[in-house]
Amino acid sequence: MAKARKLYCSPDDDRWYLIRDASGEVFVRHEANRASGGHVALIEIGTFLGSGRGPEQQELLRLIGTLVNDGTAQDGGSRPASHPRTRCGQGSADLEQSQSDR
Repeated sequence: MAKARKLYCSPDDDRWYLIRDASGEVFVRHEANRASGGHVALIEIGTFLGSGRGPEQQELLRLIGTLVNDGTAQDGGSRPASHPRTRCGQGSADLEQSQSDR
C-alpha cells in the first residue's frame, strides 16, 4: 500500500505529493491542474530537487530539514538506545571534522 503526504498546492491548483510505494521507493507525484490537462507525473527525488527552487522544492527541503535533530526537536532530543546515532559509526562531530580537513 502506498503512503502519501501533500507537499504543496499551487495557486493554480497543481499539486505535489511525497509518495512511498509498497516496495519502499520514495518519489514525488505531480498532479497538474485541469486547465493544464490534469497530467500526472512520478518524479525521482533527485530530479525533483534539481529541477528548480520553487515552493514545491522548498517544502520538500523544509520537510527533510525537520528530520535533523539539532537538540531543539520536539521530542527533546531523546533517542531510544536501540536507535543508533549513525549507521556508519561516525558521529556528527567526526563528520564535520573530516569535511573541514578537505
